Amino acid sequence: MNKRNGKPAGHGGALRNGLAATVLIAAAALLVFLGLQVSQELKELRNAPRDNVQWTVAQLEVELLRLLRSIEGGSGAGDIDELRKRFDVFYSRVSTIETSNMFSELRTAENADAALLRIQTTLDDLVPVIDGPDEILRERRAELVAPLAQLRSTVRTLSLKSVDLFARLSDERRQAFTLLLIQTAVVAGLLIIALAGTLLVLWRQYGISMSRAGELARSSQRYANTINASLDAIIVADASGTILDFNPAAERAFGYSRHAALGRNISSLIAPGEPYGTGDTFIKRHLRSSAKKPLGQDRIELQAIRANGDKFPAELSLGIASESENPTFIAYMRDISDRHRTRQELLYARDRALAAAEAKSQFLAVMSHEMRTPLNGILGVLDLIHGTDLTDKQSQYVETAIASGELLRDQIDDVLDLSSLEAGGFELRPVAFELGHLLHEIVDLHALAAETRGNHLVVSLAFETLGVKADRRRIRQILINLVSNAVKFTKNGIITLEAREISQADGQVLVELTVSDTGSGIAPANIDRIFEDFVTLDPSFKRTTGGTGLGLAICRRMAGAMGGEIGVESTLGQGSRFWVHLPMLPASSEELEASPVEDVREYDFDGKAGLNVLVVEDNPTNRFVAREMLVKAGCRVREAENGEVGVAVANEEAFDVILMDISMPVLDGLGATRRIRSGDGPSSDTPIIGLTAHVFPEEQGKLRKAGMQDTLIKPLRLQQLNAALAPLLKERPVARELSSRERAKAILNTDSDGISEEPELLDETVVQDLKDVLPQQKLAHHMDKFCHELAVIRSSLEGARQDETFMQIRQVAHQLAGSAALFGALKLREVLLEIEEVGFQKNAEPLSDLIDEAEALGRQTAAALKPHRTAA
Repeated sequence: MNKRNGKPAGHGGALRNGLAATVLIAAAALLVFLGLQVSQELKELRNAPRDNVQWTVAQLEVELLRLLRSIEGGSGAGDIDELRKRFDVFYSRVSTIETSNMFSELRTAENADAALLRIQTTLDDLVPVIDGPDEILRERRAELVAPLAQLRSTVRTLSLKSVDLFARLSDERRQAFTLLLIQTAVVAGLLIIALAGTLLVLWRQYGISMSRAGELARSSQRYANTINASLDAIIVADASGTILDFNPAAERAFGYSRHAALGRNISSLIAPGEPYGTGDTFIKRHLRSSAKKPLGQDRIELQAIRANGDKFPAELSLGIASESENPTFIAYMRDISDRHRTRQELLYARDRALAAAEAKSQFLAVMSHEMRTPLNGILGVLDLIHGTDLTDKQSQYVETAIASGELLRDQIDDVLDLSSLEAGGFELRPVAFELGHLLHEIVDLHALAAETRGNHLVVSLAFETLGVKADRRRIRQILINLVSNAVKFTKNGIITLEAREISQADGQVLVELTVSDTGSGIAPANIDRIFEDFVTLDPSFKRTTGGTGLGLAICRRMAGAMGGEIGVESTLGQGSRFWVHLPMLPASSEELEASPVEDVREYDFDGKAGLNVLVVEDNPTNRFVAREMLVKAGCRVREAENGEVGVAVANEEAFDVILMDISMPVLDGLGATRRIRSGDGPSSDTPIIGLTAHVFPEEQGKLRKAGMQDTLIKPLRLQQLNAALAPLLKERPVARELSSRERAKAILNTDSDGISEEPELLDETVVQDLKDVLPQQKLAHHMDKFCHELAVIRSSLEGARQDETFMQIRQVAHQLAGSAALFGALKLREVLLEIEEVGFQKNAEPLSDLIDEAEALGRQTAAALKPHRTAA
């Protein structure tokens, strides 16, 4: 209801209607009163005719004259009677005038009463004569004339007074009656006008009522149409729950016809059970709690019942529709079976997506580990070779191989970075460095590749020196990618690296890095898509440049993650100019000096480190590389092939540092670290450095939480190892250099493996490199050991297969795959990795075929290695 100034809008209308009704009633009452007055006047006119009164007074004089004539005219007996008769008539008329109410006004007139008294007195005096004996009357007859004659003037005066009086009274009565009639007419006219106005108002109200009735009918029709067209079941019920209305959607939802549903209790449509109890209990409780809530405010889910007894999930909105003593309520019900199915499907899809994401992360971690394991051996051996006496040409070869290995490692990191960027786990690690040095480093790295294609690399700096704080490794990755692309797409041209400071604001320096070339350029149609994933400008099989099309996409994401942007300007056939805008913090000379030196080869212990080191690593190759590097630094090395053995050794002897692999059989590195830390052995407080291929930040966080002080990312490099050992030497003096006998003993006390291949099974180049690096006797020993593993490969895998958790099969396959990779048995390694993946999936079905294939490849690999074993 609309309100104005806090009062109902219809209050004024009701007041006006009441006032109009009061006026009409008063006017009607007044008209009735005047009508009564007129009726009374008419009645008086009917009951007391003025003409008769005047006639009676006028006839009084006539009767007097008749009396006088009867006295004067006769003497016989008949005359006496006539006299007496005339006297009685005259006397009667005088008495009437004196006593009748009709003559009251005359009696009150001036002198009228005196005249009547004189007449009455005279007549009273004559009565004895008139009523006496006839003889006396005859004798005294003449005496009657004089007094009666004297009365003529009095009677005449009375008659005239009567005429004047009654004329005046008649005039007054006519005026009063006329006024009364005028008043009555006026009131009647006003009443007619009021009645006409009332009729007009009533007509108008009738029109409004009819309009409202029509609107109400249309509204009711719309309501009915809305109810009938609603996709939700709408049920109207009274306070007891008896159904009053049931729309078509409710008929479809519950299976009842409207006729069958009317009169039923709504509680019969709701399934009993928790948390709402029976339908009847729930309805009553909800009505009590919803009495003061707007309709449809609460939505709840419950189980509803169809006519055939089937239950289905429904959403209910229940509210009071009226607030009278007998309220009604409306229930909106919606069948949400599809919503529940969709929700379950979404949950299932979410779980699958999470599982896929987890599988992807696990796959990347495993692949990172598997790819870094052989790379660890390659770069580790190259570092060891580089530390020996080499000619200039040999040093150049080794340095080029190291640079290529590092590039391969960076490519592996790129794939992991892409996954990390997509997952939002990108972590910036700003350090202080000199920007010009980085550009020259990039040029030196690509100098050989550029020279091969006849290109000339140039560095152009708009500053003499510029120290900044930023993520040097990520910027290096971006520049390596851009320069590599420039070298690939440019021949006999010039490639220029430029750096300049664009602006300074908010304590930051905005730096522009550009890589320009005079190569083939980019077509305008490809400019906008060059930074998209998997975009290669020449996707044909005959293309002369390699690549997956991820490099520039990674550059774009990295630049964005560092708060910058990347773009390109190019002309087809003339060259391209890639630019990167990055905000960096300025670095002082003190910060540059304090920043860790990236070339850690300055840590040359010259065989005098003197540390007692425990290496816990399941892969023989990784143990071999780590042991050779440590022995070269002058460390005493003890090895353990898994975490359980490592814990036992750490509890027996005090070590200066423990190098702990993470993925190992029996007991992994995290479990071993926790046991060492929780025990009371001599090495419980020894620094533990993790050896891992898991470069994700969350993985490294787990290592630190387990009790590791530091981590070294595989492939293990001599420079990285030396940098990790250097802080330990600051707390103790440098020991003497190990003797050649101690070095030999350390080497002979170590298990390791090698690598080989034939065109189909083994990589002959790897086998040859192992022959060049390892002593002949040691190579033969490791080959024999590997061949023994191949001979029992079926029994090893079948035994591990009995573990229902699939953990043993994964560990055995992982260890055998590492050995196969070390000797270049690529086909065998591929099958073993597939067995490991099946173990992760806990799928036993394909294991039998894979084990048969592994056994066959093991025999073929052993046969392919036989010539190399004989030669060794």
